[in-house]
Amino acid sequence: MLSAIADADIIDLRELSSGDQPEIFIGFDDVPELLNSRVNGRAIELEFSGPYPRVRRIEPAGARWILAVEAMPSEFGQLVRIELPDSANELDVIPTESGYRLSWVAIAAVGDWAGPSEPESEVSALMPSTTMEIAETSIEAAMPTPNGEPAADLSSARSPNSSLQADACDQAAALVESDPWDIDALTRHAVCLLDDGQAEEATVLLERVIAFEPGRFDAVIALAEAHAARGNIESARALYEQAANVAATDGQAVAARALARELVN
Repeated sequence: MLSAIADADIIDLRELSSGDQPEIFIGFDDVPELLNSRVNGRAIELEFSGPYPRVRRIEPAGARWILAVEAMPSEFGQLVRIELPDSANELDVIPTESGYRLSWVAIAAVGDWAGPSEPESEVSALMPSTTMEIAETSIEAAMPTPNGEPAADLSSARSPNSSLQADACDQAAALVESDPWDIDALTRHAVCLLDDGQAEEATVLLERVIAFEPGRFDAVIALAEAHAARGNIESARALYEQAANVAATDGQAVAARALARELVN
């Protein structure tokens, strides 16, 4: 993670969308006020309040919707310029607790552009690819068995090896301590807390994750488990249905709805 130099330094940059609708998140160590946002050809320009004394250019490795992000001082504070592969329209900027979510309509298809191969810039560590590893393993037990009945033991599916699981949990906790906005690490750490019986603590972290990425399937599933563990059955059922609606595959959707039905039976 990059060290903060200015009050409004960018500390998180990630693509949230895996479909055809571009959506990204830009996080700051101290969120500045957005003064103006506009599309300028193949670039999105965001003007923020507050001092920003240095010029910085970030070239994400392997990004689909972003070519580069530049931050520089402006007349009123800081100008952030996001270079795009194609023209954009209908820009929407939504403030969050720690930054801004941006979505827009791409005028032309981006295709399979894979971003610059080298050199990998400092932001590559700030843009982890969204992983579904936890979701796939945690929901495996809920998939229908040959007789049509879903298995119920989610914890066994998530912890095939207790020693390896403990190492993974320790690593996730360390990552969260060094970078409180690492969404992947937050999700893994929350799942570990849930497995350890700390449902309330897990709920707080998972709600933070979903505030940034409402469509993150593994976090929604885990939050449903946390609510179920705390006895909030209606909330858990609604979250399982939500997970089914954002599922990346039919199998995930079927499994999430099976868990929702299980709560009302």
